Amino acid sequence: MSARSAKGRADLVEVKERNAELESQVAELKGILALKESGLERSEADLALARLDADSRGAENERLKSKIAELERRSADEAKRTESLWNKVRQAKRETVDIFWPRLKKVKTFLADQDRMNPRVLTLNQAVAVRDSYEALKSRCRRSADWVKKYRVDVEQLEAEIDQEEVVTADELELEFGPLADEVAKLDAGTSCQFVPSEY
Repeated sequence: MSARSAKGRADLVEVKERNAELESQVAELKGILALKESGLERSEADLALARLDADSRGAENERLKSKIAELERRSADEAKRTESLWNKVRQAKRETVDIFWPRLKKVKTFLADQDRMNPRVLTLNQAVAVRDSYEALKSRCRRSADWVKKYRVDVEQLEAEIDQEEVVTADELELEFGPLADEVAKLDAGTSCQFVPSEY
């Protein structure tokens, strides 16, 4: 066997070994790609579920915010009503204390005087009516104040619920699943032959 023939056989063996090594690398890379593709399918399914969950949480969040706004509006309305009632109470109290009760004292003082009793009796009736009106207004104010307090407690509880809610945003989902999708996209951009180094 000539030296050239021996060298040729040695080169052939080396080329076959190198080819077998490259085929092994190609098979390994194809396996990695298959795993990536199956992982991407699972990740996309998880991403869809996570986005659906985020949408659901967002809708619930908006519902709670809407309820809070409604309760705050009702609370403000009740506060205005309470203030209006208190103004009426103050007016009734002023009329009762400053106007009618002094007249009532005069009525009691001059009950024996028949000529002056009739107009004083009318004033007495007015005083009693104002006093009853005052008590009724005061009772309504207490009820309104209780409603305002209840609405404020409800609003605070809803705000606490929203603070405890873990809202998944689209940005957070992209941060979690984006890198994997980018990596698979890079693999999808090539073909199987490109897994072999170009110099071979």
